[in-house]
Amino acid sequence: MLALAEDTHWAEPTTIELLDLMAARVGPLRVLLVVTHRPEFQAPWDGLAHKLHLGRLDRRDSATLIRRIASTLGTVALPPELVEEIVKRTDGVPLFAEELTRAVLEAGEGAAVPAAASAVAATLHASLAARLDRLGPAVRRAAQAAAAIGREFAHDLLAAVAEMPSRT
Repeated sequence: MLALAEDTHWAEPTTIELLDLMAARVGPLRVLLVVTHRPEFQAPWDGLAHKLHLGRLDRRDSATLIRRIASTLGTVALPPELVEEIVKRTDGVPLFAEELTRAVLEAGEGAAVPAAASAVAATLHASLAARLDRLGPAVRRAAQAAAAIGREFAHDLLAAVAEMPSRT
């Protein structure tokens, strides 16, 4: 049996409790429990788990991904400078690399990467905004504050800016 829970850093307490119970009980069973979450998330079952940290792709792996996507979509080869530009703009994020590569190919290989990047960014933005809307106004406020602060920040700073309760 395979049980998969993705993006558990967004999960509500009831789901976390269920996953905690499952993790505690699967040891003797023939069950593979795969749980994905961001590195900063502290899962209650961390002591029971085998961990595999997946970070951003490096430049070489990003370029390989972009070339493979292009080849599966029927493009023989992208010019190296176009591949490098996509690598630079996507910053090692596989989903963004895939979407930007597709956008560039759909627009034609000679297309301007910035134009394709803004189209993809708009699509990703709309998708993320819809997810945030489903999670409620408190989550949206926290996400907006986090985006304004930057890529890395302390929980206390986010709590103060987003007017959230402090950790206990």
